[in-house]
Amino acid sequence: NKLILLLQLFNSKSCGLVLGAAAIQTAGLKNINVTHLALASQSLGLVISQIPVIRAALIKHIPPKHQMLLDNFNNVKGDYAQHQREIFNKLVQIILQLTENAMKKIVDSDWARGQTPPNVKVEKNIKVLMGQTASMHNKLSRLIDQQQRDDIFRRIADVFSKTSQKYFSTLFKNGNDPIKRKISAQIQHILSRLRGLTGLDKETCKDLEALVMS
Repeated sequence: NKLILLLQLFNSKSCGLVLGAAAIQTAGLKNINVTHLALASQSLGLVISQIPVIRAALIKHIPPKHQMLLDNFNNVKGDYAQHQREIFNKLVQIILQLTENAMKKIVDSDWARGQTPPNVKVEKNIKVLMGQTASMHNKLSRLIDQQQRDDIFRRIADVFSKTSQKYFSTLFKNGNDPIKRKISAQIQHILSRLRGLTGLDKETCKDLEALVMS
């Protein structure tokens, strides 16, 4: 029971410090960033991997009539897995918020409103956004399991797809040729950067190709 309580305490404390952002006050951090989230996930993953080992070791020393107590380890393992999923959700939400902010600025720009003629350059907002996305990918590649990283980035690719459609579809459909070429340049840059990330391929965000001017 004490071991179960200790594992529960670690899970609760790490959740409060990272997802709950309590470490900003208690540890003097400026913010909770991708590295903190990834390291928290890494520590949770370590415990998850060892729970079956601990359970197997204990079962040899516990009388059969008391072995049902070991079921609590399965519950703890489930709690850790849920905590890890919440961290992954947070990582996706970070990119979602950055994507929303970048694309809002684009559709509110003078050229999108038809007040100035657009050029075909990729907007700085999009370049910064894709740089931030690549940076997250690099950090996760070093700190978490490859399959977990790829699952996260498939969800992030879906974020780009849905958010781009949300902000650019009407603009592309109703815009003149210069506006369509401008949108095409943004989408092509997004597709190029995403498809260049390990774990993603040329099928990533394929629906966005509809927003590329032929």
